[in-house]
Amino acid sequence: MKYWLIIIPVFVYTNLNAQPKKIPPKLGVKMGANLSTIFGGMLVNQRPRAGIQTGLYMKDQRKKTFRNFAEIEMAFTGSNFRNQTGEYRKMNFLMINASFCKFKKIGNKNELLLGIQNAYILQSELYVNGEVKAKYRDMAFSKFDPQIKVGFSQNKEIASLLWELRFSILNIGKPLNLTELSPSLNKKGKIKNFSLGASFLF
Repeated sequence: MKYWLIIIPVFVYTNLNAQPKKIPPKLGVKMGANLSTIFGGMLVNQRPRAGIQTGLYMKDQRKKTFRNFAEIEMAFTGSNFRNQTGEYRKMNFLMINASFCKFKKIGNKNELLLGIQNAYILQSELYVNGEVKAKYRDMAFSKFDPQIKVGFSQNKEIASLLWELRFSILNIGKPLNLTELSPSLNKKGKIKNFSLGASFLF
């Protein structure tokens, strides 16, 4: 019996060491910029606006064709406008994005990205009359904005460069009732977010 007390632990230890060790996922920092716009409804003459995005990500380090990628990110997005009346000029969103994606390896250093993202709109602002903040600080947008995300990653030694294209799946607009502005912002139809971003993953 005493021999089994020695043989069994040795056997278990040997087999555990013979199995490949799991590589823990990489936890890193994401920093980048974006161009974004909103479209739909009675919004007219939209123009892209520049914003920033930053957050934390977790990436599966196992060397497989498909790898997992998850992140939580804060982003400043929105849209510029070029209206003949010169009334409303800019719309801003402060968003918290949580996403889960899959990376597909292409060659040794490049990867394609496909996933879903749930954007939570913390705050929305409308600027009118020469960049002065309007009274419509919290507009009637849906707080949650589910999005599709596709991208391309170029893996470098120090950091990876990730290009992302994101667009809304559902309508985020509720009746805005800003009819006193010209052109009217009273929503008809669907309003969606769209953005193109470039970030470094450290």
